[in-house]
Amino acid sequence: MVLYGPDNRPIPSVSGLAEKSAKPSAAPTPPQNQKGNRLHKRTVAAILGVATLLGGAAVVLPRPAVIPGDPADPDNSMSATFTVTNNNIVPLWHVNASVGLGEIFGPDNKRKPPNSTPDMNPPFRSHIGLPQWQDHHLNVDDRFSIVPAQMFQGKTGYADIEIVVAYQPWFVPWPREKSFHFRTFVQSNGNLTWISVPPN
Repeated sequence: MVLYGPDNRPIPSVSGLAEKSAKPSAAPTPPQNQKGNRLHKRTVAAILGVATLLGGAAVVLPRPAVIPGDPADPDNSMSATFTVTNNNIVPLWHVNASVGLGEIFGPDNKRKPPNSTPDMNPPFRSHIGLPQWQDHHLNVDDRFSIVPAQMFQGKTGYADIEIVVAYQPWFVPWPREKSFHFRTFVQSNGNLTWISVPPN
């Protein structure tokens, strides 16, 4: 409907004026969560930093090793020499070695007897260490040797043992320890040797 004024001129409608004066408004853009972005960046940076530290620690952490030798007497498994060595640049203090017995048999049983325990890792009984195996200081590539036969009288055949090395890295105020599992193996010539057993 069109309205006319006193001068017979059409009066513009209010809605028309409103439509002409109204300006299109841009759709509001959601504000960025700047605090959330900063937190995300800090979290990623922290994770990367921890990963870098762990990677560096893997290089410098002490890694003592025990290397078995062949028995001096091929018919006596315990006559072998086991060498404890420091494979890392970090010095090791108060290095002690001890032997725990899982299974041990006389010289007539070079192979594992069928009636022995079927466990892959038998329970290792109390560990025994001699005075000369205790309190060593090992710098890089330093080593000392132990011979289990020093603890036993007579010859032994099949054996399953654990050697535990306790040590204290120079930068750590408390002792650590690492265990090494070995068992005998009969070579093709009938002589005994020692092999490492990986952990389960």
